[in-house]
Amino acid sequence: MALFPDRWHRRLPVAALGLMLLLTPGVVAVVAVPDPTLVLAAAAAGAGLGLAGVCLRTLLRDPLADPQLVGVSSGAALGAVVALALGATATVSVAGSAFVGALAGLLVVLVLARARPASGVLLTGVGVTYAATALVAVAQSYTTPRLSPDLVFWLLGADADGIWAGAAVPASATVLCAGVLMSRTRAIDAAIADADSTAFRMSATRTRVLLLVACALLTAASVSSVGGVGFVGLLASHAAQRLVGVGHLRVMPVAMVIGAATVVAAVLVSQRVGSTGRVPVGVVTAAVGAPLFITLLRSRTRSAR
Repeated sequence: MALFPDRWHRRLPVAALGLMLLLTPGVVAVVAVPDPTLVLAAAAAGAGLGLAGVCLRTLLRDPLADPQLVGVSSGAALGAVVALALGATATVSVAGSAFVGALAGLLVVLVLARARPASGVLLTGVGVTYAATALVAVAQSYTTPRLSPDLVFWLLGADADGIWAGAAVPASATVLCAGVLMSRTRAIDAAIADADSTAFRMSATRTRVLLLVACALLTAASVSSVGGVGFVGLLASHAAQRLVGVGHLRVMPVAMVIGAATVVAAVLVSQRVGSTGRVPVGVVTAAVGAPLFITLLRSRTRSAR
C-alpha cells in the first residue's frame, strides 16, 4: 500500500527528478567532499542500480531480486576484469566487456532456472555468482601486479587509488535506459499484471527482452565505474514501491533517486569509518541491504507456511 495518496502519483516522477537535480550540487557543497567527481559517479551508479533493481524485480517477478544476488553484478565484474587482464584501458571497452558478462550471467540464470518458481531463480543466481567470483579470481591473476591489489578493493566498491572511472558511463546508461523504459511503462505494467505472474517463464516478448537488456546494461555501467556495490537495487525498488505503489511510471524515477541517495550516503559513510582507511562502499550498502533481504526472506517463508 502506497504512503502517498493517489492524487500525488502523477506529480511524483517530475518532483523526484527535480529534487535530485536540485539537491545534488547542494549535497556536494555542504558535505565538502574532497573529490566531487566521486559523488557524481556514486549518484549516477546508484541511480542506475536503483533502476536495474526495478527491471530485475519485474523480470523475475520477485521482490527479493537484486543484481548482486542473481549473478548480474558478478557477471559484469568478470567481464570487466577479463577486459583489464587483456590490456583494455578505455572505460568504454571495460564497460562493454562488463555488459557482455552481465548479460551472459543473467541469461545463464534464466536458462538454468526456467519453468521454476522465482525462488529457484534466486538459488540459481547464487550458484552463478559463486562461479563467476571464482573466474574473477582466475582472471585477476593475469592482470598487472600494480593493478591486481587495487582490483580486490574495487570489486568491493572501494575507490582504491582513484580506480573509479567517473560518472560518464553510468550516467549515459541510466539516462538512455530511463528514457526508453519510461516510454514503455504501460507495456511493463501489463506484463506484471499477467495471470501467470506467480510462476516464472522464459519469455521472448519485447517487454521482457527490454528489461533483460536494460538490467544488464545498467548493472554493467555501474560495476565498470564503481565496482561491486550490492543491494542498492533491492533497497531502492522495495522502498520506491512502498512509497508510490506498483506503477512503473512512478516507481522508476523514485527508485533512481533512492538509489543515488543510497550510494552517495554510503560513500560519505565509507570516508568516515575505519581508522586505517576508507571502508569499501559495497560493505556499507551490504550492511544495510543484507538485513533487509533476510527480513523479506523470513516474511516470505512465514507467509508460505
